Order: sequence, then structure tokens, then C-alpha cells
Amino acid sequence: MNNLFAQIDNTSGIRNPVINPAIGASPEGGSALAITMANLFRVSLIVGGLSLLLYLAWGGLNWITSGGDPEKVSSAKDKITQAIAGMAILVATIAITLLLSTLFGFDLLNPTIPEPPASVNSLTPPLP
Repeated sequence: MNNLFAQIDNTSGIRNPVINPAIGASPEGGSALAITMANLFRVSLIVGGLSLLLYLAWGGLNWITSGGDPEKVSSAKDKITQAIAGMAILVATIAITLLLSTLFGFDLLNPTIPEPPASVNSLTPPLP
């Protein structure tokens, strides 16, 4: 029976072989979801900003090429207005994230999962 647990290395902690360290998680796991969510948030801000610039440029080009046609000018103005509204939403999202980071006292875009103190690990009885 004592040989049953002979292959378990209790000193290195529990490791999750499923979580890939390349996504930013430690080999122990635990923070993989938080880091993945922060990375997805960053990517969505970048994609939103690029989309904003492209939509703003598209509205500007439509206005320039409208030739004075009131319907095309109105359509171009609507695109520019929608792009500015999108920019306001992106800025508000960043502001809310920074506000929550300040209120809760940790960085939401660079999450770190605290490790339990060594005294907690020492309370766990060793395996037989």
C-alpha cells in the first residue's frame, strides 16, 4: 500500500498537465482563465480601435466623394457619428476598467492569483 503513492511528488505541488503554459499561465494553473480573459479584453480593445478608425475613414471618404448629394452626405455624417459613439464606448470601457482596478486595488489587465501562504501548505498532512 505504501508503494501506491510512491510516484507522487508532494513537494512540488499539484500540477495540471492540461493547461498550456504558453497562454500565460504558470504550470500549476489557476491563473489561466484570468490571464486569458485579460488578453481577450486587450485584443477586443485593439480590434475595436482599429474598426473605429476604419469606420471613421470610411465615413470621411463617403463625405468627400458624395459630390454634394444630400443623401450621401447624411449617410457619411451618420457613419462618422456612429464611429464617434463607438470611440466613446471604448473610452468608457477603459475608464470603467481603470476605476474598478483602483477601487479593488489590483490590476484587472495584469491579473495575479495569490498563492496560499507556506503555513497553509504545512498544515496539509503528508501522504502515507
